[in-house]
Amino acid sequence: MATPAFAANAPKQLPAISYIAPEHTIATDNVPFTFALEAANYEGDVQYRIFVQKDGGKWTELTDGYTEAVNAKVPYIPQIKKNLSAGKYKASVWVKRAEVKEGVNKNSLGSYDTYYVKNFSIGTAKSLENRVNLNDLGIKDTYKVGEKVTLKAKDGYKYKLHIYDPSAKVRRDGWKIDNTYETGDATSYTFTKPGKYLVDVWGMTNKSSDAAKAQGYDGWKLKVVTVEENKDEDVKATIKIEPGLTAFDRYVEATLNVSDPENYKVTVCGKELKYVDKNGKKFFQGVVTETDEKEINANVKVEKINEKVEVPNFKVEAVEAGLTAFDRYVKVTLDTKTPEKFDVTVCGKKLQYVDKNGKKFFQGVVTETDEKEINSHVVVTVK
Repeated sequence: MATPAFAANAPKQLPAISYIAPEHTIATDNVPFTFALEAANYEGDVQYRIFVQKDGGKWTELTDGYTEAVNAKVPYIPQIKKNLSAGKYKASVWVKRAEVKEGVNKNSLGSYDTYYVKNFSIGTAKSLENRVNLNDLGIKDTYKVGEKVTLKAKDGYKYKLHIYDPSAKVRRDGWKIDNTYETGDATSYTFTKPGKYLVDVWGMTNKSSDAAKAQGYDGWKLKVVTVEENKDEDVKATIKIEPGLTAFDRYVEATLNVSDPENYKVTVCGKELKYVDKNGKKFFQGVVTETDEKEINANVKVEKINEKVEVPNFKVEAVEAGLTAFDRYVKVTLDTKTPEKFDVTVCGKKLQYVDKNGKKFFQGVVTETDEKEINSHVVVTVK
């Protein structure tokens, strides 16, 4: 295929493949094969198209034309129109801006903005029958906030469940890495906010080779899932009950299966619980004058008190010497025209809002000296 060339007068940056990985590594001739793709350098929607070449032969199309328009920064796994026979392949993955009918480059097969070449192999089902089989994991297409993704377990198998959130500002910060292989029954992840996620399952069996153990996996499987916000009627509270201040009361903690619990009120046995946002954990707590756990669980009331407001992104502008050697001055700005509508807490300390000479920011002194800890413990909430 012709080498792509960027148009000298291109109106904007062209999309380019920034992430490409086989949708599953144990690729056989009886299972559809495709890739997980991103073009994260581009702001906007893109479309993908995949051609393959077997053993240096003729190029054939794996997709059925260009895909639907999708967000370039969100992982996408194109549907393919046919399975591939065993052999060695080269893939040419095309990407173009969704807003244009034709890309800036053309050849006999069509047009594209840029492309990426990837080599891969397809084995026979028989030749790979002793490898890990991750084709039926039971992962759904859609989940609700607060719902767990779980795996359909197989005897003799252990798994790692990695989750990627493409909304993270820095790619590495978007990954939730599972460091321990466990059985399918013990492997799960709970989604805490809506969006698109890439689920990455690694597998190992008690028959996996030494080579597989050395590289850390016998195979992987990728799937993009959608997480939706719960409807009001689906909002549920999970209750934890512990001893209270006396023999006649109980401490109660409630968590909601929504991404914005600050917009709700929780009452237990007539007592309104206090909302707490601490170290990234959001819950309600209080002491109720009831000792019967059955009664406590039966008298939980959840009410919506505000509409959800999207929390803006933040930037830690400064971490400087504080009043002593044991604290630091912190300055934070929000990516919004109305920062006064929000509160900013750093390491548990609420910062002061300042509007000075047209500059709006939050400042304060926190009892923490590690900049990494400070940056990872910034919480923005709606007033």
